[in-house]
Amino acid sequence: MILLIKLVLSILFVAAFVILNFSIFKIPIKGNDKQIAILALIVGGVNFYFKFVVDSSYFMLIQSITYIILLALMRRYPLLYSLLVCTVGSVISTALDAGVSFGAAWLNLSTFDLMNDNLLHFTLFHIVQIIIYLLISFLLTKKKIGFSFVYHKFYVMEKYNVIWMVLLVLVTSGLTFGSLHFNVFSMHGYILLIITAALIGLLIYGFFQNKRSLRDRYDPSFFVRDKGDDFTDHG
Repeated sequence: MILLIKLVLSILFVAAFVILNFSIFKIPIKGNDKQIAILALIVGGVNFYFKFVVDSSYFMLIQSITYIILLALMRRYPLLYSLLVCTVGSVISTALDAGVSFGAAWLNLSTFDLMNDNLLHFTLFHIVQIIIYLLISFLLTKKKIGFSFVYHKFYVMEKYNVIWMVLLVLVTSGLTFGSLHFNVFSMHGYILLIITAALIGLLIYGFFQNKRSLRDRYDPSFFVRDKGDDFTDHG
């Protein structure tokens, strides 16, 4: 029952984070509800599994890699732009989380240990975070405040970016295996192998999809845009 509550809270928290992240980068929320739901379910599930089930110290890295890859695939962003979106969102999210945590401790409403170990405090802490994320998202959208970036001559999903991401996935999986002393042939070992293979498969699939899209839109002999690429999102 406790794990089920934490799973639901993880998914809801990630959904609120994605909405906030989209709002920060002026990515429309309306019309992208399916993408938000998919991101929340997958990234929230990864967060829950590696944080609460196997207790991996690398859960933040694993969920960030998953989010970046899915963002690149679903939004058709270059990997480096997806990394930028994830990084900015994570920094702002961390600052907000720290504010809530220190605020609760300063007001003697809770402690850091209680927010981690006590289910009631854990639940209330996450609910407050979710509400704050959604309120800030509403204000950003209403006031049309947010970031928009323009890249000039930006390579779309270059091979070396994909290779670096694949290596990062493999290294993170290796560190997880090593730190948790997983048996490769155990249930958790199989799950980690499946997640690793899925992430690498998504990267390879996304690379070839991007390559095919470029062939359709531009001269097949060139895989770089000649003019400035505006990644301000309108849909």
